[in-house]
Amino acid sequence: MLIIGDVNMKTMNNLEKELISQIKNNDQKYSLSKGLLIASGLSSESEIDKYMEKLDQLTANFKQYLKEKHIGRSFDDKTKALSQFLWSGKKLEDDNPRLLLPSLIDICLNKGPLEYGNCISQTSLYSIIGYKQKINLKILKNWGHFINGVMKKGKLVHIDHVEKHSDADCISIAPLSELIAATYISRGCEQQRVCNYEYAEQLFTTSLQIYPDNPLVYLNLGIISQLQEKWDTAAEHYENAAKLDPDNITGAQNYFMQLMNGPVCH
Repeated sequence: MLIIGDVNMKTMNNLEKELISQIKNNDQKYSLSKGLLIASGLSSESEIDKYMEKLDQLTANFKQYLKEKHIGRSFDDKTKALSQFLWSGKKLEDDNPRLLLPSLIDICLNKGPLEYGNCISQTSLYSIIGYKQKINLKILKNWGHFINGVMKKGKLVHIDHVEKHSDADCISIAPLSELIAATYISRGCEQQRVCNYEYAEQLFTTSLQIYPDNPLVYLNLGIISQLQEKWDTAAEHYENAAKLDPDNITGAQNYFMQLMNGPVCH
């Protein structure tokens, strides 16, 4: 298996270095809110402080919403109310990797329109406010799709924030750090889309520092290598993706077969 080495720390800012070090060392003191903002591309304490204040304001607005709607303290009532508070009147197709957490915070705080959603940023914002309200949420994933979950009468109930129905049999509980890693992946996919392959590879590799066994990242690294005609490297990445997720290897197999048949068109 091709092992991705440590990303060049000179390409990372000090906030990212500290965050990844905390996650690698299983330091439970790191802030999910701050970690997600850093992963979204904020690179200074002043920027992060500004958005932490906005998150506090959104949380205060949600508390006022609960009061005005006479919503009780039960987790079930609060989970439904939080979805209404954040997403009411917004289109929620999952089709916008450029919609990162800071932009979503601004949209929700200013009650602006949301034409296309992003399951990662929406699950992030819902989780942050939910945890502040002491809702016992879970982070759930299905391949690259993220949702929330909450226990109700001993059963895990799914809370999906975009119009995308996940296969319940393929859902698994993910640690909070995977949501941070997924934010880097989302940014990497956008850079890959605009053919900024070097930066995309850097973002994907950074995500592997947090979650090193993600087949989706190796699949994307394979595509980037293939687009740059690095055939051997692409083949190794596809092989890694298939080994890490042997029950869901169709995508890797398709790209690998395409690779064997010649260069991909681009």
